[in-house]
Amino acid sequence: MVLPYIFFISGLVLVILMLTKRMEERRKSNIFLLKWISRGEERSRELHHEAVRLYSLGKERAHFFVMKQLPRYSKSSVNKTLARFEENMQKHLERLRDSHLLKKQDGISEFFKSMSEVEKGNGEINEDIYIQAEPPIVPKPKQVRKPVGKKLKVEQFVETE
Repeated sequence: MVLPYIFFISGLVLVILMLTKRMEERRKSNIFLLKWISRGEERSRELHHEAVRLYSLGKERAHFFVMKQLPRYSKSSVNKTLARFEENMQKHLERLRDSHLLKKQDGISEFFKSMSEVEKGNGEINEDIYIQAEPPIVPKPKQVRKPVGKKLKVEQFVETE
C-alpha cells in the first residue's frame, strides 16, 4: 500500500529536479533549490570525511589497546591472582588439623607410619592426643519486653449458687 506512494513521490521529485536544472540553464542563474541541494551535498561530504577520520582513529586506538595494552594487563592480573591463590592455599594448608602428623619424612607421612605400627601391634594408642571439644556456647534468650499501656482494673466475679 505504501510502496506505490513512495514510487510516485520519488518520480515527482525527479521531475522537479529536471525542470529546475533546465530553468537554471536557460536563465544562466542559480536557483535556490539547486543551491540548497549543492550545499547539503557539500555538508554531507564534510560529515562523511569527519566520520571516516574518527573511525580510523578509533580503529587505531582499539588495535593498540587490544594488541599491546590488554595482554600486558591480563598477564599482570593473572600473576597477581596466582600469587594471591598460592598465599591463600599456604594459609589453608597450615591450618589443617593434625598437619604435623601428615608432614612427610622418608617418603611416608608420619600419620601412616604410626598407623602401620598400631596395626602391627608395636605402637601404642595415646588417648591424650584427642582433645575433647568444649560444649557449644548457647546464646542467652532474649528478654521479652512487657507491653506498656493503660492498666485496667480487673474485678473478680464470684459465682454463687
